Amino acid sequence: MLEKNFTGFARAGGKIPARQINGLRIQMMSDHYSDSLTTSKWGTIRAHEGEFLVPDVPEHTIVPLTPMLCLMAPAPNGTILKDNVAAINRAVMATSQAYFFARDLSKCPC
Repeated sequence: MLEKNFTGFARAGGKIPARQINGLRIQMMSDHYSDSLTTSKWGTIRAHEGEFLVPDVPEHTIVPLTPMLCLMAPAPNGTILKDNVAAINRAVMATSQAYFFARDLSKCPC
């Protein structure tokens, strides 16, 4: 009886299809990513001057909400200076794969 149920999951000779292993790997990676998000303390960051760029593919725990407001982890709530906005924008530009955008690129310090 056990043998019959097991053969539905594994192929002859005990080989497991790649789709089964990949599905488990995706689930494990999703769980790990989810755990890392919940343990981080997200803060609301406001730019005192300058605007945030938005990446094509997020690589950092930075989520722009408006041109001058973003969520960031781990970070406390607060206001940052133009130099800090520039550092964030440089990081976003460095990890963008094809493009980044903003309401007005001339207001985004780099």
